[in-house]
Amino acid sequence: MVPRVRISAILRDNANRVIMGNRKGGIIEPGKWQFPNTYLLHGEDFFECAERAFLESTALEVCATKVFSWTNDILEGGYCHDVTFFVLCERKDETQLPELQDVCQCEGWEWKSWGDVMEMGEKDLFLPVYNLLCSHPNVEGMF
Repeated sequence: MVPRVRISAILRDNANRVIMGNRKGGIIEPGKWQFPNTYLLHGEDFFECAERAFLESTALEVCATKVFSWTNDILEGGYCHDVTFFVLCERKDETQLPELQDVCQCEGWEWKSWGDVMEMGEKDLFLPVYNLLCSHPNVEGMF
């Protein structure tokens, strides 16, 4: 199996909270919290992919601004191998709220404080997010 490139998009609001969704059953790591994410398409750049991930997942129009980290993620006992790039985004319209777009993939979207995210552990976080926090325990200060 060839590793795939996953783009995980992070958006903060004015209260320094981030949007996270709970993965739905039937997909890899159900019940775990994630940032909007998707796989990079052929010919697509990281920013385009992050913006597409947000639009397809939350209906939010965002502007990707910075790739700030990456993780090497071997999921489901080696069944799935992803290299995840984390991209910071900004909302184009601060009044726009996230809406659940893909009911098959996610239970819903919530704003979480970094404190909430840091309190979650491996059993609660999607592996790329957990690996990000392990490699950068001060991730909030990175942007």
